[in-house]
Amino acid sequence: AYGTESAAPEMLEKINKGISLVQVEEAVRISREAGLQTIGYFMIGAPGETPETIQQTIRFAKKLKLDFAQFSIATPYPGTELFRMLGERGRNIPWESLTYSGADNKLSPVFESESLSREDLKYWARQAYREFYLRPAYLWQRLSRTRSLGDIKVDFKGLTMLRQSTAKS
Repeated sequence: AYGTESAAPEMLEKINKGISLVQVEEAVRISREAGLQTIGYFMIGAPGETPETIQQTIRFAKKLKLDFAQFSIATPYPGTELFRMLGERGRNIPWESLTYSGADNKLSPVFESESLSREDLKYWARQAYREFYLRPAYLWQRLSRTRSLGDIKVDFKGLTMLRQSTAKS
């Protein structure tokens, strides 16, 4: 599992990620060569994010040929760099009502960035899932790696989760 977060170098620098895209590509390549399944975790909507940087991240996720990808809306948990970046705005978030938004949950952004509204963030998260999972190359990749009934069950559960995550909330 690789917490890449973004494929935009300026976003990685802004959140002090401390990795390069070349390192991510190499780690995923080595993992795949070793026969391991790979998952990439990506974050959408950090301060400074734009539709262009989100599209860059989606393209990169597809290029990696990951087995799975999760696209989460940025959440500024207390104690994180993102929380510090938001300053007073982060302190006004209703934490008691926050639930983690993963692939099987409805998406619920807790803040807006300068260039992306809450509705924009929901749209881009749904779009990322659609573009990653609903492409012929990915479907063929999953089919060609199916080896057991357990694999089929995982893929079926994934389709169910995809349907839920891409439904308008």
